[in-house]
Amino acid sequence: MHPPTRRRAVAAAALALVLVAEPTWASVGDRSPAYQRCTAVCRQQLCRDAPSKPSSVPPDSHLAPFSAYSPSLLWPCEATCSYACQQYLTDLALSRSPRPSLREAEPGGALEGLPIGHQVQFHGKWPFHRLDFSSLPLVPFFPLRLLGLFLPRLQEPLSVFFSLANLYAHYLGLQSLRTLRRRGRMQEGRRLARVYEVYAWTGLNAWVWSVVFHTRDVDWTERADYFAAAATMVAGLWVAVVRIQGWYASSSKGKTLAPSQRRAALAWTAALVALFLLHCAYLGLRDRFDYTYNMRFNILVALSTIFLWALWSLAQSRLPTPSNFSRRQLSSYPSARSRFRAPHYLSPLPPLLLLPALTALELLDFPPVGPAGLRLLDAHALWHASTVPVVRMWYAFLVRDVRWIDGQGEGGDPNSLLPRVPAAGRRAREGEAEGGAKWVLEKVLKEGRRMTGLGTGGGLGIFGGFGAAGGESVSGGAGEDKGGDGAEASTDGRRD
Repeated sequence: MHPPTRRRAVAAAALALVLVAEPTWASVGDRSPAYQRCTAVCRQQLCRDAPSKPSSVPPDSHLAPFSAYSPSLLWPCEATCSYACQQYLTDLALSRSPRPSLREAEPGGALEGLPIGHQVQFHGKWPFHRLDFSSLPLVPFFPLRLLGLFLPRLQEPLSVFFSLANLYAHYLGLQSLRTLRRRGRMQEGRRLARVYEVYAWTGLNAWVWSVVFHTRDVDWTERADYFAAAATMVAGLWVAVVRIQGWYASSSKGKTLAPSQRRAALAWTAALVALFLLHCAYLGLRDRFDYTYNMRFNILVALSTIFLWALWSLAQSRLPTPSNFSRRQLSSYPSARSRFRAPHYLSPLPPLLLLPALTALELLDFPPVGPAGLRLLDAHALWHASTVPVVRMWYAFLVRDVRWIDGQGEGGDPNSLLPRVPAAGRRAREGEAEGGAKWVLEKVLKEGRRMTGLGTGGGLGIFGGFGAAGGESVSGGAGEDKGGDGAEASTDGRRD
């Protein structure tokens, strides 16, 4: 069923807000005098290469307890001081009651320039509690202390955890596609599985870099995360066009792609690769990362992908539903499936519409919360958690689509395999003598004759899905279709 109108309206509103949103460069926390004094004192105490005296030493009552922090491989001295001061100032601000002015009245106070009773961002990020087992007491946390020797100090623990969950969801999807490719009955099904595997690999790469970025946020990990995410978006657009246009299946009677198909697929691939490289070059060569452009680029690619799959679903809805006779024969004549409606034609819409709707979580941007005063869960981590079931829904559609094209049951369910043509030699000879194979295929094609102009090999041309009945195309090419598909059916009979 189609999603409710209200959901579509909410998703459209969220996307509109994202399109016009501007990034917030200024952070109250790192511009405050209190933070600058705190980091100066910390560098004097912890960093060996710091000057002997800070430029402005605050009173002793304003000093943070820096002895509990120590630099590490991923956290050098200056980064450790920044983290220590963020935690100290945030805890101090939350422990005091807000005043009408929301700021310390006296100049040079411990929270000069910071609001009282509220969290603020430092360097564009909230002051999360990082996962650091090394600061726990030995008793009773010795196992965690031992684990901390091998784990890095995670800057955003929940975002890392949910990124790993998304990574695992893509891994499961990739394994399902690889299994289908190895066990595929038809060449078209195996090729389509390879096409979908490209998307799965880009998804794995994107979530690996998401784990790295949320473990330690520095300039190069941030850019790698954004570039990998853009690669996944571009790969999704590439997959949509290849699937809808049917460039994975041969339009001729041979096993290789026709020259026109190969040229079109190569041109489309080269165009998207060039687009992605130009996108990365533009962002990488700038002194300051253009967050607004990057966000709008990804949204434009995502909307294009959603539009193409919605177009495919609409074209599929206009195809005839297989009758009881054709349902029994589609398992043995997969090439005839392009003339009938796929049972899963609405499956790509829920995950593709849920993703824009879930973008609203990013717009909330609430301060991190957690039990016992821990600052762990924010809107971004919640968004990562919400995408895990959406990824599983998307791969469920991809698996069903491969099964449909490969002839493994009407809807791709391995438990609903349809009856196949008997493989006994006597029955095969009888059917051949009576012209049975041609008669069966002719009956199947006759039911879908009004939509035979919708591409070949399970693909639907983007501009051919909404044409006329297409009766003229049948009269001109019916003979070749019968001959070629009859040979394919004969091959299936021998293989079964």
